Order: sequence, then structure tokens, then C-alpha cells
Amino acid sequence: MPALSLARAAGIVALRGKRVTLVETMDMASEIKSAAAGVHLLAQQGEGLDLETLRSRTAALQALLAEAARLQRKAQLVQVRGTAVLTPVVVETASFAGFGRVGNLSSRGMSVKGQFTVPHQRSVSVHFSSEIRLDGTIASSEFEELHIEFERPIDVQDVLSGISVGADGLKHCRPARLSTTCPGELVVGTSRLPARVRDISQQGLKVVTAPVQCGQQVSVRLGELGEERKAVVRWTRSGLTGLSFARRLSFEELSRFGRWPLD
Repeated sequence: MPALSLARAAGIVALRGKRVTLVETMDMASEIKSAAAGVHLLAQQGEGLDLETLRSRTAALQALLAEAARLQRKAQLVQVRGTAVLTPVVVETASFAGFGRVGNLSSRGMSVKGQFTVPHQRSVSVHFSSEIRLDGTIASSEFEELHIEFERPIDVQDVLSGISVGADGLKHCRPARLSTTCPGELVVGTSRLPARVRDISQQGLKVVTAPVQCGQQVSVRLGELGEERKAVVRWTRSGLTGLSFARRLSFEELSRFGRWPLD
């Protein structure tokens, strides 16, 4: 790139750095100021301009600006007062899927806690139920917490009403289910039947196993749960069996299930 064009590019980056300093709460504001000033001065050297040094310092400044923008988006999401959602959700990216718990749901975004660490700037889908899915981008990712920015504003009340309990005391949509392939076992009377889990939710699971009868009481053994869980056979179809837990799984138990990488 010609020296003059590179100098102009550096000047533009420097101006962007000045705009970022408006975010006074960011610890990196002074660092961006200093880096922008250095790039600007270097770009004024004319004939004695060191192109390699200018490229290097401009790239470093651009990296600082990108990080500042990420932190600003995160701060905006956190500052918006949101609603906690007690129902577990399924968080799915191109490389991971697992259960999470929504700590702050607003019209613009949300935070989700769980046993996962996913790089930011990834596309993500959050399944609240079998019918409700929100798509967005991971604005920031910290240990066991994601801050997600929605693709477009949502109606929080519509989401909450879709997963709330009706007047009859029942939810009218299936809870979010995580597809998985973990091995397990069903104990039916004195028989032990090998099983493979196809999906699991807080209320039950779907397995591939030997034929059983609807209404049968069984015990479910899964390595992730560590102990037997009582369940009832709700349906059987084409080699698949649907079971409902006698007691719902806790979030801690659900968080042990996950799959990665995805095909």
C-alpha cells in the first residue's frame, strides 16, 4: 500500500480511537488514546515513514478497538434490566449444545449460565421449548456465562407466556430437549435393558431400547446422573420409547449433559 494511503488509513483509525474514549468506564480507554496518538504521529513522518512499524501499530490499535466494541456491547446488555427465567434452555452453536439457565432476558439480549465456554462472535440459538427459539450472536463469553445479543428485538412477555404454566396447571408446549447419544439402562422388574438416549429434558427422555409397555414403572440408569431415577413409560413407537421422570431433573443434573463437537 502507498505510504500516503496507509497514512490516511492510520488517521481514520486514530479518529475512531477518539470516539471510543467516550466510553469512560472502560479501563482500556487510555490505552486506546495512547495507541491512536502514536499511530497518528507515526503517520505524519512523510518521507521517513516506517511502513512496517505503521502496519504493526495500526493492527494493534484495530485489535484494541474491536475489543472495546465487544466490551461496550456487553456493558449495554448487562445494563438493561431483564427477567430471570427458571426454566432450563438448550444453547446450541456450531460446535456445542448443552443446557443453560437464563439470568437476564431483555428485548435486546440475555445472559445464560451453564457448564460451557464458547468463543464470542459465534452465532447461537437458544431453545426455550419445542416451539420457542431465539437466535443471536455471542457478544462475550466468560467462564460458564454467555452474553447474547439478539438478531432483532423480541417481546419478552411473548416468550415468557409461551413457557409459562396455564390456568390448568400445565405447560402447553414441550420443554427444551437436548439431542444426545449417551448410553444407559432401564431396569424393568428384574430385567435390565440396554438403552441409548436420543434426547433428554428436565421432565423426561427418549430412548432406543427393547420393547416395554406403556404405563410401566421403570428405573433409569445414566452415568451422568450417578443414581437410578424412577420413570414411567409414556409411549412406544418404531423402536423408540418416551419416559417421564417421577421427579424432574435439577439444573445441576441437566448441565452434565452436552455434546461437542456437532456434526
